[in-house]
Amino acid sequence: MRLRSAKLVIVGDELFKCGISTPLLKCLTTPQAAYVIEEIHRGICGMHSGARSMATRVLRAGYYWPTLKLDCQDYVQRCKECQQFGNTHRQPPKTLHQMMSSWPFSSGEWHHKIMQG
Repeated sequence: MRLRSAKLVIVGDELFKCGISTPLLKCLTTPQAAYVIEEIHRGICGMHSGARSMATRVLRAGYYWPTLKLDCQDYVQRCKECQQFGNTHRQPPKTLHQMMSSWPFSSGEWHHKIMQG
């Protein structure tokens, strides 16, 4: 508990998270976090970006909350436009199996051309 609280600082009446290489990030409540996600995803400059880039944009904007990445992922999965027009996910590749074929290279014209180079 002491290690977690060492990364937080209170300035005025607001709670901030401080990091080694980042400026102070304002800690948000759940309603504030929902508003920030909505604005970054759908707002004037919103681009319906994916969960990872949206979480990065939130951090660059100077905000933080503990479930940031999970909330961004949930929001993108619930966004109708993102699901409808987003990239399609294809089935993962399967291992290839070697098979022997006696045709068309086993005999005839192709066999001689391949062997001669």
